[in-house]
Amino acid sequence: TTTNNISPHTYIAQGTYTATLVVDIGGCRNTGSVVINAQTYPIPNFSLSTGNVICRDSQVEFTSTSTVASTPSYTWNLSTGSPILPVSPVVWTYTATGQAVITLTVLTSNGCAASISKTLSILGAVANLNLDKQVVCLGNAIKFNIKNDSDNVYRLNYDFGDGSTGSYTANASPTQTITHT
Repeated sequence: TTTNNISPHTYIAQGTYTATLVVDIGGCRNTGSVVINAQTYPIPNFSLSTGNVICRDSQVEFTSTSTVASTPSYTWNLSTGSPILPVSPVVWTYTATGQAVITLTVLTSNGCAASISKTLSILGAVANLNLDKQVVCLGNAIKFNIKNDSDNVYRLNYDFGDGSTGSYTANASPTQTITHT
């Protein structure tokens, strides 16, 4: 028994190839061959039904738009702690604010895999209103303290219940104070 190292070969084009080995020992020849199917890697991609921003507690649908030469299988990582297999589309509801990195891995029937990741921003508005007092004498001011749980610019619309209303757009800030007299 003799072992010779044959350098590895890399196929650069998709197709079916027949690899052949000829062994010659003192004029005695034997030929062996094997068929190799060189397959392209999938080109993974996906769309989000909502774009890259959603509101907390809203559904989002992820649909593979991958280019695949054979029947694929999918693995989705939705930043939830466990993968979801092997369907497309996937529908999910995020219940917390923040960033979710969504990764789709596409696997061909011959084991060629490729992945793509996209970031989804989950925003959450919470009307968290605190008053400095709940009883006020006529003509005296009352302060409304609004707590923002988001890192984003947001719009406030308020109604004091006596016909006075207002709104403004604020930069991300943990608290805002509105005074009404």
